[in-house]
Amino acid sequence: MALRPPRAFRHRPRLQLERLAAVELSKFIRNPDSLVVEEIARGRIELQQIHVSAKADANGKTLRQINFPQRVRVASITRGQEVLVPSADEVIRAGDLVTVFGEPNKLRDAVGRLGKGARDERELNVVIFGGGEYGFSLAQMLESWNCRVRIFDQDPVRCSYLSQRLPNAAVLNADATRLAELREEQVGDADFFVATAGSDEDNVMTCLQAHSLGAKHCLTLIHRADYADAISGSGEHFGIMAAVSPREATRQDLMRFVTSDRYHVVKNLGAGEIIESAVPPGSAMVGRPIRDIGLPPGCVLLAIVHGIHANVPAAEDEIHVGDNVYALVNDKARKKFLKLMGR
Repeated sequence: MALRPPRAFRHRPRLQLERLAAVELSKFIRNPDSLVVEEIARGRIELQQIHVSAKADANGKTLRQINFPQRVRVASITRGQEVLVPSADEVIRAGDLVTVFGEPNKLRDAVGRLGKGARDERELNVVIFGGGEYGFSLAQMLESWNCRVRIFDQDPVRCSYLSQRLPNAAVLNADATRLAELREEQVGDADFFVATAGSDEDNVMTCLQAHSLGAKHCLTLIHRADYADAISGSGEHFGIMAAVSPREATRQDLMRFVTSDRYHVVKNLGAGEIIESAVPPGSAMVGRPIRDIGLPPGCVLLAIVHGIHANVPAAEDEIHVGDNVYALVNDKARKKFLKLMGR
């Protein structure tokens, strides 16, 4: 079946599309310890994957003992080759890859307990290479966070524009592809160096230079999606934390508006797939508390969207016809879950 994007999406201004890539970059700055950060349910629920540190508060405790915030849950634990859908008595161990989900403002505490300990609340030093729409959008997002932002751009006219629109950022009319300029501006002290220029080659090279000077984390925009995949897979060896493709960011956003007859895959994770499906009339799930539904092993409900509301489901919640349900399912559970959905 041929699928077309909704009319509202087809007529979005280009600036909005560029903001999507900036949103993806900002996730890594906001959640530096997480390996995966994925928004679902119209951005109201967030899912993160993180390796448990030996110094973590959660190490050696059961999920019951950790006492996460309300409606924050652990969806899965990957331990070596084994993937667990944990019970409340499962013990968290150092080295576990934990998939946790909940409201974004509540996840900060949960991820802090699984990661390296207390979250650092000091002001982050962020340097952005490229003052185009990608860099400008990212700087706007960072203004509401605890960040000190510097932007490098070679165009004096653009620098003047940025200075007027971003009063809390330092705008530098300089060539960040030159190592001497980076060294003079002490880029090595940056917590994050983010390359957002129009040239993939310049973005990668400036990241390598910033890393060599001591920048803690480097992120880059890569316009060619195949290059972005390659850098994301091996960039850590060269000091690049992640590469974001605007094309892939746009595709993911488009999929929020496009569904097939049964379901669509939101994200592939090692623990399984995040799938979304609308609840049809006659579904076995309708009108029953979630505790009584009998979800198959290997399946975790992540979110229920009812009208404009989205929640991490609790045991007493009920599902209604027309609700959109997000679930993490492994290969064995997918068919059984879709049958239970009436799909």
